[in-house]
Amino acid sequence: MAALGAQVLQDMGFTNVTYMDGGMRGWKAEGLPTAE
Repeated sequence: MAALGAQVLQDMGFTNVTYMDGGMRGWKAEGLPTAE
């Protein structure tokens, strides 16, 4: 689902778009920083 969202944003002209394998759960599981 996130990959589709990233593609839609790119199709709309956004250029700084990244798909993260694992999403936010994966990001947090790796202990990477987040902001609330």
